[in-house]
Amino acid sequence: MGTLATTLISRFFKRRDESVGEVFTTAEAVDLLNEAQHELAMLELVQKSLSFTFDASAYDEYSLPNDYMSMGYNGVNVAGEKVTFIDEADLSSRYPEWQSESSSDETAFAFIRRSTAGKLKLRLFPDLSTDQTVDFTYIAMPTDIPDAPTTEYVMNGLSIPGVDRFLLYRMLEASAYNDEEIDLADRFARRAESALQEIMTWKNLSHGNEMQGIMTDMSMLNEYMDDY
Repeated sequence: MGTLATTLISRFFKRRDESVGEVFTTAEAVDLLNEAQHELAMLELVQKSLSFTFDASAYDEYSLPNDYMSMGYNGVNVAGEKVTFIDEADLSSRYPEWQSESSSDETAFAFIRRSTAGKLKLRLFPDLSTDQTVDFTYIAMPTDIPDAPTTEYVMNGLSIPGVDRFLLYRMLEASAYNDEEIDLADRFARRAESALQEIMTWKNLSHGNEMQGIMTDMSMLNEYMDDY
C-alpha cells in the first residue's frame, strides 16, 4: 500500500538528527515532501481508471477530474475496441470537417479541449449514435499531503522500488541550509538520482510496451537528470 507520510517525515527528522521544530516544523517538512511528490509526478507514475457513459443525443463533453494531469492508456469502448487519444489540432488537420461528420456506434478517437469556462473536457469522435460507456486510464497528480498528516500515503499509496528513497533524499537535499551541509546535499542529490534510475527501470519493465509513446522516454529522463 506504500508508505505513510508520517513515516517518511519521521525518517527526514531522524536523518537530520534533529527534533521537530528544532530547525524545521512538521508543516515545513510536508512542504518539502509535496515538492518532491510534484517532481516525481512528472514521470507519470500515478494512474487511475475512468469511465464515462456518453449520451448519444447530447454530443457530450465530460469534465475531467481535478487531479488530471494527462491521458494514459488509450480508451476502450463497449465493443472492446481501442479509442485513440489525439490532439484536437491533429484531428482538425486529418479530418477538417470532423464537426459535421455523422455519428457512429464505433467511436475512433478521444480528445481533450478547454471549455469557454477554462475547464478541461473529454470528447469523442465520431460522436456516438448509441449510448455507451468508454473506459479510460489517466495520469493523476498525487494528492498533496496536509500540514498535519495522519493516515495519508505518499504518491497515492504507490508501492514502487525507489519512490520512498527518492522522496526522502529530495527532502534532505532541499533542506540543506548552510555551507556546512553542501557536501551532504550533493550526496543526497546523487542518491535521489540513483533512486530515480531504479524507478525508471521499474516503469520501463512494467509498462514499456503498453505505454509506448505515452510515458516519458529515456531521452527525457536524460535531460531531466542533467539538471541535477
